[in-house]
Amino acid sequence: MHVSDRLARPRPKMFCIAWLHRWTGVAFCLMFAVWFASGLVLAFVPFPALSPQQRWSEAERIDLRKLAVAPAQALRHVRDATTLRLVSIDGRPGYVVGSATTTATVDGIDGRVRERLSAGAASEIAAGFGHAGVRQLDGPLDDDQWVVHQKFDPWRPFYRAALDDTPGTVLYVSARTGEVVQRTRANERAWNWVGSIPHWLYFTQLRRSFTAWDRTVWWLALAALCSASAGTVLGVYRTWQRARSPKPAWSGFRGWLRWHHGLGLVAAVFVLGWIFSGWLSMDHGRLFSRGIPDPGQVARYSGAPLPVVFAGVDVGALRCLSGATQIDFTAVGSGPVAVARSPEGTVVSEGLVGRITGTRLSPEVILQAAARVWTLDPLPGVPDRGEALYRQADAIADDAVRLTTAAPARTALYFDPASGAPLLALDASRRTYAWLYLAIHTTNFPLLQSHPVIRRVVQIVPLLLGLAFSLTGVVLGARRLLLSLRKIRPAATS
Repeated sequence: MHVSDRLARPRPKMFCIAWLHRWTGVAFCLMFAVWFASGLVLAFVPFPALSPQQRWSEAERIDLRKLAVAPAQALRHVRDATTLRLVSIDGRPGYVVGSATTTATVDGIDGRVRERLSAGAASEIAAGFGHAGVRQLDGPLDDDQWVVHQKFDPWRPFYRAALDDTPGTVLYVSARTGEVVQRTRANERAWNWVGSIPHWLYFTQLRRSFTAWDRTVWWLALAALCSASAGTVLGVYRTWQRARSPKPAWSGFRGWLRWHHGLGLVAAVFVLGWIFSGWLSMDHGRLFSRGIPDPGQVARYSGAPLPVVFAGVDVGALRCLSGATQIDFTAVGSGPVAVARSPEGTVVSEGLVGRITGTRLSPEVILQAAARVWTLDPLPGVPDRGEALYRQADAIADDAVRLTTAAPARTALYFDPASGAPLLALDASRRTYAWLYLAIHTTNFPLLQSHPVIRRVVQIVPLLLGLAFSLTGVVLGARRLLLSLRKIRPAATS
């Protein structure tokens, strides 16, 4: 048999791979193009979010002179309460008490559980927060495109207030707590419809159920990864096969198929890496740890339940925190801590002794409470080169307190510097996840973090290349479908 005849004859395994890539490519080619195009948009316009700092800066200040209810009295309204904060609700101080299953708002003057916020009160809150009149108020509503995430569950339902301002601002006011928890602007909403929403398949009807959305995106991304892997194997094989022919060349295809083959060879590593890391963004504990501190360990770190810790704290101990827009109450090592947030910054009252003790909790207090739970390394340890990446992956601030457990685990523990609350347990699994997901998917490699322009180029150019590659797949997929339909029609009419 002639060499060229032997090379031309398809091998059974490659025939299967070619069939798999052809038809999964038809199914996923448009999705690949959408992912790359929306990824380009998402690189410049993120999903709208109102940060806690922005909430504290614009929220109404608490009038502590009206406060007549102590923290322990408010905590009685929710069994097994784990969170407590004090805010201003329509001019009245109010406690927001939360547990794993429920949230209640307790009036800080009469101690009663508050009813849902009225539409008029919500309109006034939105106007004061946004410094503009309310053009339209809708609700209460459970969710919409911009508050469908499960993190908003403790605040549902919402009033949606469209402000009469130039940016087209829309604010979401919790009917339960009176807090403004989300803000969107017209340009953000428009760009996200071609950015984050198609990129994450973040459509309200699907995203409303986290389980349904999570499984749908995870399996689709995995199937797309298999399709791209099959195409890469096939593309390399075709080049190797052609290179061994009597007339060597890098490709034996013509037209759009040649463009698809060539761009695929050039972009293969990036496409596979990007789809793989995007698939990992939906891991949610399947393969890697989530970094969430164990609830039992957190309870031991706190030392005692909130009602016990704040049993002896009276209203007078809070007067020193006047001017705050939000006061968070936490327990660290059985000791009460109050953290007052305001436009001017953050102050802490450690032990609630009637005075401000600083702008952050004493590190020794955190260390002593943590030592009761974890076996800590006596030496502070030097963070490795991926420290900035790890913090960014889990939204950990630069000033968070970092402790390390003893070998062999060497888990890095991060604590909020003001409240002392445990934020992250960074073990080896979570560190690996940060490299495989965030570093690859967003080019947040340590060497590039200090060179934003170079990082942006390294991020955008491959995305454009991947988009061009995907568009060739869209053309080929459309042609394949049309050809199949033409073959079906004569058979159907005969």
